[in-house]
Amino acid sequence: MTIGDRVKELREQQRMTQQELAEKLGYKSKTSVAHIEGGRDIPRSMVVKLAEILKTTPSYLMGWEENNAPAPSSRDDVIHKINALPEDKIDKLLGYLDGLSEK
Repeated sequence: MTIGDRVKELREQQRMTQQELAEKLGYKSKTSVAHIEGGRDIPRSMVVKLAEILKTTPSYLMGWEENNAPAPSSRDDVIHKINALPEDKIDKLLGYLDGLSEK
C-alpha cells in the first residue's frame, strides 16, 4: 500500500472529501490531494501534517508500520462525526445520552 493509498483510505474512513482535506492542508483546490492520492511524492513536512489531520502517525503513512494507530479524537472530531450521521442516528444517540444523564 502506498502513501497515497493510505491517505485516501483514512480520508474516506473519516468521511472527508478531497476538498475538505485540501482546505485543512492549506490548498485552495482538491487537485493537490488527488495528486497525493495518485502517488505524487510529497515533502516530509507534509507527511507530518497529513498524519495529524488524518489522526494517524507519520510512520503508518510512510508504510513503516502496518497497523494504523489512530490518535485520540478531539472534541471537534467527535462533533464532526456526529454531524455526519443521518438524523435518525443522531436522535438515537441523543436518546441514549439522555438516559445516561438520568442515572
